[in-house]
Amino acid sequence: MKMRTWGKRKESKMSKSLAIAALAAFIALPTAATSASASNWEFLGVRQISAFVDHDKIQVGLAEGPFKQIRFKVRGNNLWVYDVDVNYFNGGHQDVNTRLFIPQGGQSRSIGLNGNYRIIKNVQFTYGKLPNGNGAAYVELWGKR
Repeated sequence: MKMRTWGKRKESKMSKSLAIAALAAFIALPTAATSASASNWEFLGVRQISAFVDHDKIQVGLAEGPFKQIRFKVRGNNLWVYDVDVNYFNGGHQDVNTRLFIPQGGQSRSIGLNGNYRIIKNVQFTYGKLPNGNGAAYVELWGKR
């Protein structure tokens, strides 16, 4: 007499699938937490740098609300950042004197904003790119609440 085993195989395949799905969810948990903390940074604007030395302003605005920190990311080409000036809506000003080299694809450190009123009016950058023939660089401004 032959025993039917197809039901057991189906059950076995199903439990393996559930085990794999549970393992994948367990592995993805730290990744989800990391991306959730990274999502606290909000994109505020971008500027293209074509000249070797440039000065630009990124307008932020009252509607964006208050921020505790800013940082900037660089893409397209390497960039030297010489000075960052943050202007607030209450008339306050923060000068971040810096000499940073940020490689293409890199980002600055987080810059804490001073004072009780952190509603950013604009951020002015003085920066330059290397004459390496790799084209324009782009600087992105990000804010964290």
